[in-house]
Amino acid sequence: MANFFELYDINNDVYAPTGDPKVGYPQLCIRTNRTAQRSDLEAVVKIADDAANQFPPEDKEGRKKAVFEVLTQAFGGGGFGHSWIIFFHSNKKGDCTTY
Repeated sequence: MANFFELYDINNDVYAPTGDPKVGYPQLCIRTNRTAQRSDLEAVVKIADDAANQFPPEDKEGRKKAVFEVLTQAFGGGGFGHSWIIFFHSNKKGDCTTY
């Protein structure tokens, strides 16, 4: 089974001001200046999915708010270095929400 980084083609040498068009929009991006130490991002994805799944798929605002809340808690403690959570609404530069 491919690991998370291989599955999602994570590359820290890429400048992506509008996210990754291959993923589609809207999309959520987590950026950090943490060292190359591997993190269990699959656990973070599960936490985010569980938070979103408390709301029906058509409640996009409720889902987004719940996901940002749990991710802010997870990344706000400093364990991942300085982290930014970015929600790209579309592929237009600047059409995003950043925390």
